[in-house]
Amino acid sequence: MRNLVSVIIVLITLASCGPSAEEMAAIQRRRDDSISRVAQQKAIVKMELKQNIAKLKDVLENLNADLVAATDGMKNIQEFHLFRTQKEREEQLRSQTLKIQKLNDRIQATSQEISEKQIAINSN
Repeated sequence: MRNLVSVIIVLITLASCGPSAEEMAAIQRRRDDSISRVAQQKAIVKMELKQNIAKLKDVLENLNADLVAATDGMKNIQEFHLFRTQKEREEQLRSQTLKIQKLNDRIQATSQEISEKQIAINSN
């Protein structure tokens, strides 16, 4: 009889080890909720990146328009102007060249930023 009681106690002890079905269901719900939150966060980040890219494209468009205007301004400076000294012309050319270079640098940096954000979107 003692052996039978001992076996029953061991079986009950083994049966009570580990999580119950309710606990397993709760663990699965938490896991599913966590996965859902991560998916939502990724979607939000992706949307924000797309909005940021749209703004950067507007900035890039404006920079390109400024570059066209600066290039036209350079053509105007290179033309002959009555009563303008050679020194004034050279200073205007230096100034306009610097302006064009800064615009080109900003265009390149903005284009690079757009590319990086597009890569980030594609990698998510």
